[in-house]
Amino acid sequence: MQRKLEAIHRTLRDFGHQRRDLTLIVRARDPDVPLLAKLAERTRQERPDDLVLVFAHAVDSAAAYVTTIVDYVRAEIEDLRARPEGDEAPPPVPALVLDAAAPPTRRLQELAAYLRACTPTDDGRVVLMLLPSAVRNPQAWAEIASGLFLRGEVEPWMVRARFVLRDDPRAQVLVPFVDQHRLAGAAIYEVDLRTKAMIDALAEEARDPSVPRPQRMMTILQLACLDFSYGRLDEALAKYGALYNYFVESENPAAQAFCLQGAGDTLRRLGRLAEAKARYQQAIAVSTSASLPAVSLNAALGLGETCAARQELAEARQWYTLADQIASQTLNGVVRCDLAEKLGAIHLAARDYGGAATIWLRGAELSREQRYFTRWAAILERLAALYREARMHDQARQAETTLGQVRALLSRGHASCDCGVFA
Repeated sequence: MQRKLEAIHRTLRDFGHQRRDLTLIVRARDPDVPLLAKLAERTRQERPDDLVLVFAHAVDSAAAYVTTIVDYVRAEIEDLRARPEGDEAPPPVPALVLDAAAPPTRRLQELAAYLRACTPTDDGRVVLMLLPSAVRNPQAWAEIASGLFLRGEVEPWMVRARFVLRDDPRAQVLVPFVDQHRLAGAAIYEVDLRTKAMIDALAEEARDPSVPRPQRMMTILQLACLDFSYGRLDEALAKYGALYNYFVESENPAAQAFCLQGAGDTLRRLGRLAEAKARYQQAIAVSTSASLPAVSLNAALGLGETCAARQELAEARQWYTLADQIASQTLNGVVRCDLAEKLGAIHLAARDYGGAATIWLRGAELSREQRYFTRWAAILERLAALYREARMHDQARQAETTLGQVRALLSRGHASCDCGVFA
């Protein structure tokens, strides 16, 4: 996968300095834009002599889209011009670029010409990467981009300028435009960051003997995680086992602990609970020795789940309690809310009704503080049922009233809570 991402990055980075094409059309889906933009941003760091600008805002109207770009550039230029005397200040932004009533494409052309004066060196390139996160108005996007292609002779605004434009392969605007007008000077680059494509890239990298062994092993580790996610449990387990042996050999305790935890998770899903318990215990030992609280927390959670499934309730309570301590130390309030519901259920199964109520009350309060409304509602449901069973009618009504308020907030999609504290 890393090689695939590096290939995309190199294509974006090197396009600014190739001499054949003015425009690169990148065919990429909406969900791929955040990662694509991040790869594009790296170009800014690696091409210090160039002026590389990356824009990923959505296209709603042509004028508004271009104005957003111009406003950003104007703010940056004004900041530079406001610096103390001695710094070489760029010239002011041309009136045509600032004119919101001017044709959007003409404004971008003039902007590219103007930005040449702002490059750090006299031969630096201007690279405008327009990678809209969504094209809500295809006609507007066509209007914006149509003027950023070579049509016949090279025009002055094209000198030392390059344009990278995104086209959605599911609703193409730019590729048909290029084909229709038979435009030269335009390259097309396909970016596929869908899950299957990324898995294929990982598998290819893992098989490639030219890739250094440590890198291949980390690639196989990513494949093991994907196998687990997609339910290919036997394949995941085999990979975790082979990887664990390699990481023991290479003395990498962090990776050892992660593989042991992954093997425990896989064995638990396979129903091989005794083996899962053993792997989790190994993961706890290695991660504790190596001071890896994240792995220790996940392994302790896995041990609690495994012991609960084996009806080893006292041991499950011990592991859940350890997980709660680690979550508290690492300030992981959400996990503590989850653990409160689980610990209360363990106490209830052991007929420790008072212990269950105490833990759930604490969990309800913590869930309120964390604004973890789904967990708060689940704990309140358990409390209401416990109070009804114990014929504690006042407490049951109070729990049910608060539960109703929380459900109302959830139904309205609230991000905060205004109802009273349940105690």
